[in-house]
Amino acid sequence: MWIYRRVDLIDDIEGLKFISFIGAGGKTSFIKFLASHIASTGKRVAITTTTKIYAEKPFILLEQKGIGFKDKNPIFIGKSLEEGKLTALNEDEIKEIAKEFDVVLIEADGAKRKPLKYPEVYEPVIPNFTEKVFILTGLDALYKKIKDSVFRWQIFSQKTGISGDEFISPEIFLRFFSSDGLLKGVENKIFSVILNKYDLCIEKNIVFHIAKNLIRRIKPDGIYIASINYKIFYRIDVF
Repeated sequence: MWIYRRVDLIDDIEGLKFISFIGAGGKTSFIKFLASHIASTGKRVAITTTTKIYAEKPFILLEQKGIGFKDKNPIFIGKSLEEGKLTALNEDEIKEIAKEFDVVLIEADGAKRKPLKYPEVYEPVIPNFTEKVFILTGLDALYKKIKDSVFRWQIFSQKTGISGDEFISPEIFLRFFSSDGLLKGVENKIFSVILNKYDLCIEKNIVFHIAKNLIRRIKPDGIYIASINYKIFYRIDVF
């Protein structure tokens, strides 16, 4: 029996300190939403990156840690500022800043604002101490051309033989959830999948077919159909 229920995602991360986010389709928006939600409970939250993340205020650089940031919650922290983006912290630096915070949210992947991505050999950059990973995808990629909607689509085409001019069917969408695709780096970690941008999906009924297939194939800790713009999350379970 399949169960669909609206949930509060904060329940999925209760008690966790280090959470990483990979994939595409709204990672930064999702991180900001969770950060604000967690901060509203009284916990101190840092947002950082092992790649790059847009520098949104309030933010500080690593060398400024301890200078006028304790009243800012949540806060972005990067090593340096380059072309409007905060640059990566290494694992030791993340553990050091974590001493001042209850929760650290880590953007561990880049997607250049595309709804889907396929990783390079050096991606994603998930810290070893990550307690949970969220894999994000954008449902607005469905039925659009691969080359228009996928970051690093050339790698996907090379690996699968599927042309960049192909349209992303539900079956092709599911092909991204492979050990060298969106599941890369999460083999030994707890992970959940966020099928985001449900509000922009042109064929909404097919999303439940995709979610059910993912539950059967990859057995995530949780799978959610979501619209971060509208702050709506539905969890799908099978009993």
